[in-house]
Amino acid sequence: MKIKNLLMSALMLLCGAQAFAQDAEVVLYPADGTPADGQVIEGTNVSFKLGNDGKWKAPQFINAGTANANFKQPYTDSEGNEKNAIAYISGNNNPKDGGLNADNASTGTSYTPDNKKLPNSGTYFVITPAKAGKIRACIVLNNAKSLYVTKSDGTMLDPDAGEFTITDKNGGEVTLGINKDSKEQEIPYSVASKLEGGMVEFNVEAGESYYIFCTGSKLGFGGVEFTEGSDPGPGPSGKRGDLDGDGVVTVTDIMILVNIFLGTMQ
Repeated sequence: MKIKNLLMSALMLLCGAQAFAQDAEVVLYPADGTPADGQVIEGTNVSFKLGNDGKWKAPQFINAGTANANFKQPYTDSEGNEKNAIAYISGNNNPKDGGLNADNASTGTSYTPDNKKLPNSGTYFVITPAKAGKIRACIVLNNAKSLYVTKSDGTMLDPDAGEFTITDKNGGEVTLGINKDSKEQEIPYSVASKLEGGMVEFNVEAGESYYIFCTGSKLGFGGVEFTEGSDPGPGPSGKRGDLDGDGVVTVTDIMILVNIFLGTMQ
């Protein structure tokens, strides 16, 4: 391969890295919306659908942090004051694989990674990207409740394998583990303290549908951020494409990539 071609490839990689970091589409649940079973909120490249809860609540509001500030939207509170906050929705039924009964209560079995029984009633959300890329979903999760992100066939994305990650509203790392509930039962894939405005991040395939929910409770959901493309990851400074760690992307970073390419050819 000629050096010119190597330089062009490296430049394209760096440009792609910057585009990935910058070109994000945010799709929010409307602050004045009325949640309903099967309701779809559509963006240009991603949509999300509400599950069959039967008893959806009106949007509630939480303060944003530094990591989810782009999920804020204006709204008018009960006293007529104009404010900006994150609007999120949830229902009144735990997610289960059966339908709603005559009392609009969810029925059936809760999901586990082994049974792969996706919810058909209760509070759950289905995210569908039109293109491959990365999703960040804004959630409210109670402590000691198992959080799951799955594909449409029920396959769990494994947080232990890094298939999805969680941060708090200010970008701090959040770890899912085994925590005890009020009955002293051990609950896997749960957080120790309630998470408000947390961000769940995972890679997505074009056209695949991803379920997000928590068992034994009702997940709060504020919307999604979609970024198209593959993610080459940050450099030493945390800035994408900054391979020498100086905080900026320059020709030096391009030459580092060229050297990497040349090394693989030897």
